[in-house]
Amino acid sequence: MPSSMVHLITAYKYNPNLSAEFWVGNIAPDSIIDWKERDKFHLRNEHDRQIALIEFAKSVEKDDWFSEGILLHLFVDWKWDEDMRQQFIHNHSSDDWFLPYRNEIGLLSARLYHYHDWSKRIWEDMIGCNILKYIKTDVIRVENIIDFLNRANNYHIKNPLAQPLFYSIEAIEEFTSKVVKDYDTWRSSILNRI
Repeated sequence: MPSSMVHLITAYKYNPNLSAEFWVGNIAPDSIIDWKERDKFHLRNEHDRQIALIEFAKSVEKDDWFSEGILLHLFVDWKWDEDMRQQFIHNHSSDDWFLPYRNEIGLLSARLYHYHDWSKRIWEDMIGCNILKYIKTDVIRVENIIDFLNRANNYHIKNPLAQPLFYSIEAIEEFTSKVVKDYDTWRSSILNRI
């Protein structure tokens, strides 16, 4: 999975004028505490992740921006896992890549937070919104979202000089721009089928 800021950059490029519920939806899946529950929610246990994503996409109602945010989050994770995460694993010197990877995406998130002038406003919007009215699943819990948002925001603020070692800002900008185009095409094809 990518960092929270990679999710928000993608969401912002998709549509910078959406509400806090969309931003929160793009972060909410990563607030699930239990790893098995989180992987299941992220559809990582599915034989064909794309088919599972299509089924979820069909269930998202028009103007349900929280669920649309979740869908975009899951789409970004799918694309990230196939590309950017694989690059890290391939270039890592040992089989024990997971903890260095988690550290790298944390540094990346903090760096991206300070790189984009809109990010502070988006985080404040998410922290200040009434999350309770958006929740439509018992797997994603309000208290976990609030805790995740506050922890991530504090980490970003306290690390203005963070420098990831592997991922560059340019690579992230390229990845997020491509994913937005792919998502738009993919999402439109599903809407045309319904």
